[in-house]
Amino acid sequence: MRVLILCAATLAAGFLAGTLYAPEQDLRPLRSGDGSETRRNFNNVRRDETRDGAAAAGTANGSTTLGAAALADVRALAREASEALAQIQTGETGAALDNADGEITGTVVDPSGEPVAGVIITAIPDTRPVDLYANARKSRETPHNNRALGQVAQEAIQNELWRRLARRTADSGENGRYRIEGLIDSNHTVTAYHPDFQVKPLNQRGRVRPDAAVEFVATPVAETRVEVLLPDGTPAENATLRWQGAHGKGRENWLPTARTVRLPVGRCKVKAQVWLPEPLESKEIEWDVVARDSAAGDDGAGEDGGRTLVLQLIARKVLTAILKLPAEFAAPRSVEYRMRSVAEGDVDPMSLLKDQSNRHAYSPTPSRAYWYDLEPGRYLVAAFLNKRRLIAHAVAEVGEGSSEVELPVEEPSPGTYVKAKLIGPDGGPVPGNVSFRVVTEPDGRARTHRVDAMQQGDTWLVLLDGVPSSIAKKSPDAVLRVGTRDFGGATKNFRLRGGNLVTFRFDKPAKLEVKLDGYVGSGVEGSLYVALRSKLGADGWRLVSPDGTCTLGNVQPGTYDLYLYVRKDNRNYPILRRNLGLRPGADKISVTMPRLHTLKARWTGKGRASRAILRSSDPTLGSLRRDGRLSNKVVTFDGLAQGTYVIEINRKRRTVQVPGAPEVTVR
Repeated sequence: MRVLILCAATLAAGFLAGTLYAPEQDLRPLRSGDGSETRRNFNNVRRDETRDGAAAAGTANGSTTLGAAALADVRALAREASEALAQIQTGETGAALDNADGEITGTVVDPSGEPVAGVIITAIPDTRPVDLYANARKSRETPHNNRALGQVAQEAIQNELWRRLARRTADSGENGRYRIEGLIDSNHTVTAYHPDFQVKPLNQRGRVRPDAAVEFVATPVAETRVEVLLPDGTPAENATLRWQGAHGKGRENWLPTARTVRLPVGRCKVKAQVWLPEPLESKEIEWDVVARDSAAGDDGAGEDGGRTLVLQLIARKVLTAILKLPAEFAAPRSVEYRMRSVAEGDVDPMSLLKDQSNRHAYSPTPSRAYWYDLEPGRYLVAAFLNKRRLIAHAVAEVGEGSSEVELPVEEPSPGTYVKAKLIGPDGGPVPGNVSFRVVTEPDGRARTHRVDAMQQGDTWLVLLDGVPSSIAKKSPDAVLRVGTRDFGGATKNFRLRGGNLVTFRFDKPAKLEVKLDGYVGSGVEGSLYVALRSKLGADGWRLVSPDGTCTLGNVQPGTYDLYLYVRKDNRNYPILRRNLGLRPGADKISVTMPRLHTLKARWTGKGRASRAILRSSDPTLGSLRRDGRLSNKVVTFDGLAQGTYVIEINRKRRTVQVPGAPEVTVR
């Protein structure tokens, strides 16, 4: 919950700040202290200041990943944020910014002392007006996960508005000098940016007050393409680059999506390091970084002549584990490798699941794992499926050089598995991730067992040892449920001890578009989910969009119960159930949002009571249990659908109808 709140708050700040005023526009007219209208340019919200402006834009562009609930809250806050901006501009805060007369001056030079023009210098004050950080004081008193999302987002928006309104920027001139004016009496953080230079303060660190002089040194840099290779020649997933140029050292972390780094122009010593989780380093290479030709008219950052710097990581004493599978078996997707040093006779591989001292492996593929820089000795190596099933193990002797150990996987014994064949709509195998569950009813009550599976050719061997033998004796007939990524789920009856082949034929998946009438204004916006449930579980689980629509795709055609769930206190409570049948292809359905009610109960019996339990066995809702805490002997449950409920306090029960009396007593 806390992660969602903080993400939504960051999204709100970046999205709304970017919406309220564009980088190329001046801000709205402001009132100065004497009441006359002035227009503040702020000397360059036009560039969105420096790279932090690009970060804010990136946050807005990635907003769809937060889900419809966060976006609904952001849109609801837009009007309030606009009003807050107007109050800031026309109130005492705007007047204080208009009358600010502080300044920071300085020069920007290159390492040889020559002036550098066109560097953007930005000053941001630390002080916030009281009316803007009053809520921040409250946030220290109340944890984030106990506060409303709107409150957290408003605080982030207010801070972002203040940061944008109060910042000032200036460009260095031909003589390298700059002057930032209109600063309030506060400590300021001063930064500088130029696409072709790495600009750092010469002798000033931290924060400075107006009338200070901040000198900068601009080191020429160029965008250099870097490729880091593992010892086997495959690209590294991530790396840390370290370099030392004529004007100092540097370090930069990068990922495959950003394969260029800004290196200082001239002769550089460069090396790379990767943690897998053990550290691997490359040799240090001397590289001549070439500056961009400014005469070419390229407005972007400098390119290092189109060359690629290749750094090969060096493996020192590597232990390689290779999974040897039976004929036609495919490597399982969820294999975890573990290893630890062992003495003679200590070869219990299951102990590796409990031993926290074993070293994690680097496993780029399911069939191989690597450990680096091991001390000579004996090591027990094991492979586990789904972090619990041992499928292979061996003891490796590690010497002074590199070593290799094979982990042979045995084919499951007959009678310990059932074969399952999955056929797609086109007659071919079903691609993608596949999972299996076995459902038994030994005592008339359905029990779901998680089982593992291994693929052999076009069939799956579903391993049945996940079903206890005592249950298998009582319930020889069971149900096999398969879940797929692209075609939903399906079920088949089978015998646990029969060893027969179970075939699943998948039709073209169904797609259901749900429209909720009356969703807006229901009071549960941003916390309502739609799910399709069959006898053995749920297919599809989606959050309702702000416009009251929801789409569930990749569902296997069949008969389902459509549920509406309200999420409260990190739990889901049903408010509506409706039976429907799905056919292949797209389908639409319109559902009327049920009216939700509030139930208030008061404890008048003997003894103290701190908790109340609300249950419902209404067949239109299914099973429901909600816990609530009493405050002054009163508990309130909201978001309840119409129906019959039983409320229990101190083992005293009362049946109530919703809607009904505004308050009921339990004694």
